[in-house]
Amino acid sequence: VVDEVWYVRWTVVVEGLQPATDYVWRLGSWEEFDHDAGELVAPNLSARGTVRTAPAKGSRAPFSVVMAGDSRGGNEPIRGNMAVFEGLQADMWFFNGDFSQGGTQPEWADWYDAMQPIMVDDPMMTVRGNNEIFADLYYDQIALPVEPDLPPEMVENAWTLDYGNVHFVGLDSNGEAAAENQVE
Repeated sequence: VVDEVWYVRWTVVVEGLQPATDYVWRLGSWEEFDHDAGELVAPNLSARGTVRTAPAKGSRAPFSVVMAGDSRGGNEPIRGNMAVFEGLQADMWFFNGDFSQGGTQPEWADWYDAMQPIMVDDPMMTVRGNNEIFADLYYDQIALPVEPDLPPEMVENAWTLDYGNVHFVGLDSNGEAAAENQVE
């Protein structure tokens, strides 16, 4: 809870998706379950989103990515340029950190609000920047793939991702020891 506002993180794992396939999704919750009617009551659902899964590993099908980052809380320019960003028609977004000036929960809420039009339809992978001072809040915001070969306290600090015929690697380089533990 921050300033009387509660923030809740939900992580949803979806398995069995086919490569290069479009999926439609919505997230939400319901206030209660009406036992007499046998249904959920009062839905609070997100806007409908779509996502296209990555091409099969090794596929040479063309795709486009956007590498972005270092917004440092400049969310009004993000909002002001959203039509341009949406027009990029990227298959995948990568955000290289420094989402905010300090990484507080209100800053995160504002960043998500600004980026929502992109994130509702495009997958995004991120790494922590040095401006995410509250590292625990960064890792509470974003569910990253677990790299089981890392020390237990670092399993989400680095990730790898195969997208078509490209192998992407994300590292948290905030500290020499942390970086050294992720390189191998």
